[in-house]
Amino acid sequence: MQRLIVVVGLVAAAVMLQGCSNKPAQAQAEADRVVAVTSACSTAVDEKLKPSVDKYNKDSQAYCDSIMTMFDTTKKAVCTLKRTQFQSTCGIPRRWKLACVNANSAIVMNATAIEAAVTAYIGSSDTEAADGMVSGFVTQTDMCGTNAIQSIKEAVAAHGMRLYDATAKVANPQAAEPLFFAMSGFVIVMVVGSVAFGVKRFVRNRISGTGTAVADQEAQALVEHLGEVE
Repeated sequence: MQRLIVVVGLVAAAVMLQGCSNKPAQAQAEADRVVAVTSACSTAVDEKLKPSVDKYNKDSQAYCDSIMTMFDTTKKAVCTLKRTQFQSTCGIPRRWKLACVNANSAIVMNATAIEAAVTAYIGSSDTEAADGMVSGFVTQTDMCGTNAIQSIKEAVAAHGMRLYDATAKVANPQAAEPLFFAMSGFVIVMVVGSVAFGVKRFVRNRISGTGTAVADQEAQALVEHLGEVE
C-alpha cells in the first residue's frame, strides 16, 4: 500500500499548488478531494485485482497457445478474439473504482485520511457482498475469469464442429463419384458379355453339321457388333 500513499500524497501536493484558481475555495477543495480519492481508488483496485487479472490472462493465453496453429488456424483466431472480448466485458475493475469513489468522496478528508478510508473500503468489499452483488469484487472477478475461459472453449469447439460439417458435406459426393462410375462400367461389361455368350450358344444349338462354321462366323460377327455398341 506504499504506492497508494505516494499517489495520494502527490495528488494532494498538486492540489495545494493550484493557488491561481479563480473558483471559490470550497468548490475547489471539493473538486481536489474527488481527484485525490479517484486516484487512490484506482491505484488500490488495480493492486487488489492484479492477481485475478493476471491469472485470467495467463490461463486464457495458455489455452489459445495449446491450439495447433498449423492445422487449426481458424480456431486459433476464434480463441484470440473471444479472449480479447472477455478482457473488456467483465467490467469489474471499473465498477469497483466507481463504487470506491462514491463511498469516499462525500466526507472532507486530508491525504492521510483518504488513504486510510480507501484501504478500509477495499478490504471490506473484496470478498464480501458489495454494490448489490452476491459477493465481493475479487470473488466476482475470479468467477468472471473462470466463466470466460469456459465460454472461450465452447466457442472454439462449436467453430470446429461447423467446420467439420461443412467439410463432410463437400467431401462425400466427390468421394462417391469414382466408385459409382466404376460400378456402372462393370455392370455394362457383364451384361454385354452375358448376352453375347447366350446368343453364340443359341446359334450353335440350332445349327448342326457343316453349318457350324457359318454359325460361328455369324455369332462372332454379332459379338463384335455388340462390342461396338458398348
